[in-house]
Amino acid sequence: MLTLNIINTSDNEEEAVTIFFDSPVEFVTGEELTGETLCAFNEFGKPETVTTKKIQDVYCQDDQISVTSKAASISVYQFKVKERKV
Repeated sequence: MLTLNIINTSDNEEEAVTIFFDSPVEFVTGEELTGETLCAFNEFGKPETVTTKKIQDVYCQDDQISVTSKAASISVYQFKVKERKV
């Protein structure tokens, strides 16, 4: 299992990211933690300003993945490393 964390420190711009690996990978799961600003935090008794959601939109083909990291977010992805065909 391979875990990848991407942090987007921009307050207002999403960023497209493409990564190449030495071996083919398969997307397993992903989760995104995001808020309206980088300084957002949750307080007891108040509405949540930081939320999590499952990530579904991951392009994964052979040894390449492409994702879009939303502004002010932390994303965690897990991939299964596949054996390379000979």
